[in-house]
Amino acid sequence: MTSRAFFGPSSMIFRCLKFLLNIWLLCVAAVIPRSGMTTLDFNFTLFAGDQPIAPGPDGSGVQATLGLKPAVFTLKDGRLSSEDRFLGPTLWTTYDYMPQPIFWWQKDTPESSEVDWVAQKHGDSYQLLEFGSPLIAIDGEIYENIRPDTPTFSRGGVDVVLKPVTEEREPEK
Repeated sequence: MTSRAFFGPSSMIFRCLKFLLNIWLLCVAAVIPRSGMTTLDFNFTLFAGDQPIAPGPDGSGVQATLGLKPAVFTLKDGRLSSEDRFLGPTLWTTYDYMPQPIFWWQKDTPESSEVDWVAQKHGDSYQLLEFGSPLIAIDGEIYENIRPDTPTFSRGGVDVVLKPVTEEREPEK
């Protein structure tokens, strides 16, 4: 008869404790006060380095990526939208301390109603946070860094920054 580790990664006790930790993290995330603005009165783009977050493709549940053409966003009542889509995580976030992927969602999906973005002003710039987590880009894909205080990824993330869209005027004749 082989003996299994009492508290190893495959034991039932370990899986139950991991489940309880995930439930606790969800409860804590629900009551953390969100300081910042849930509505911005201007349109903006999001950049990681010199590359913008690209507009979302047709369909729902596609991970946001960097591209050549920037998506133009609005932030209203905690919803980060571009055209007819919202940007946000999946409902099934694992909370395993690794960056979580950010997806494009259609406006009528359950995921679009569960997201609560805030913009925090830092000097002359803004940082977007989803339940307190900033956005980062890793290998051209967009993630939320649920542990921004510790480097939990090895591929090197680039912070995503908000840039207001300024309307260019034609020169006067």
